[in-house]
Amino acid sequence: MNRLTNPERLFAGQTLIVVEPDAGTAGPPLHETGQTLALSSGTPLLAVAAADGINPWDLAAANGMSSTADQFSGQTLLELGGAQTLRAWPTPLSGVSFSALPLVQGTTEEITLGAPQDAQAEGTLGDWKLMFRPLNDGLAALQGIYVEAKAQTYPLNLQVTLADGRVVYFQQDVLLVNGDYITEAGSLTVPPETIDPATIKTESDEMQSIVAPFTEERYWQGPFLVPMAHGISSVFGNWRLYNGGAYATFHSGIDYYALEKEPIRAPAAGRVVFADHRVICGN
Repeated sequence: MNRLTNPERLFAGQTLIVVEPDAGTAGPPLHETGQTLALSSGTPLLAVAAADGINPWDLAAANGMSSTADQFSGQTLLELGGAQTLRAWPTPLSGVSFSALPLVQGTTEEITLGAPQDAQAEGTLGDWKLMFRPLNDGLAALQGIYVEAKAQTYPLNLQVTLADGRVVYFQQDVLLVNGDYITEAGSLTVPPETIDPATIKTESDEMQSIVAPFTEERYWQGPFLVPMAHGISSVFGNWRLYNGGAYATFHSGIDYYALEKEPIRAPAAGRVVFADHRVICGN
């Protein structure tokens, strides 16, 4: 009905058709309480069952296993019953959330884990490596989504190491949709050297090497300020034509218009890490 051949291909935010049984007809059993567990290396299913005081054969049956030996390290197990509301993420994770779903090309996502702050988390979203650090009552990572990333589902893979050495895993596909950026009217006339592919790559690689390193210390607090009092003349992501259409690319910045000698404010407190002149970036 939902044209699914593999339930593991479900993605966050997906719309599903669910058929309810007719009145008086028994439908499949629905389980509202329980927890998911990730088998750590060297931890047998029998030990998990004994620790939680449940029948190991019931645990194996709930997970479609033919025997208690049919297991592997990192496997996620479903343990039914108890007072805890059933969730997809393994205990002790209390949540995995995105700042917005679906993901959109050219935006920045905050991925938050409900996990102890003494835990260590690492993960990937597609080919992007996620860097988690403590935030409020959990862990969080910021990840920019490339504006030309293909609109499709991307696997989110998380690995959380707890203070006692246990490791839990979580995997979920996440949908990325088109950012619907427009092509700006007309064509901009610029010096030919500023649209030279070799120069563009050289400057892009240099800027990337400066901003890519991850620092343990957070250098800002709160939202960034608007640098100028006036409005925006061109937004990030819009496509632009240059020199009569000889070159086209997306706008990788935000353009503000201002009065002559109008002051420019720093968006946030910080440290200058680069000051020089470049062909494309200018001063």
